[in-house]
Amino acid sequence: IDGATMGPAVDLYDTKVVPSGPVSIGKAPIPAGQTKVTLVISGKNEKSKNTLVGIDAFALRPAC
Repeated sequence: IDGATMGPAVDLYDTKVVPSGPVSIGKAPIPAGQTKVTLVISGKNEKSKNTLVGIDAFALRPAC
């Protein structure tokens, strides 16, 4: 978020296309105005023969 690295690397490899469910990238303050969110896909599981990444949604929730 705005250039900061969030959360650990996540390996969601599966032999089939299956939903992962929610994956948290952590908490960060988001100031008023524009905020840039960048996802970096780096590497792949050694069992994978192809690459496929699907992002269904982002959920932003107020921090309590």
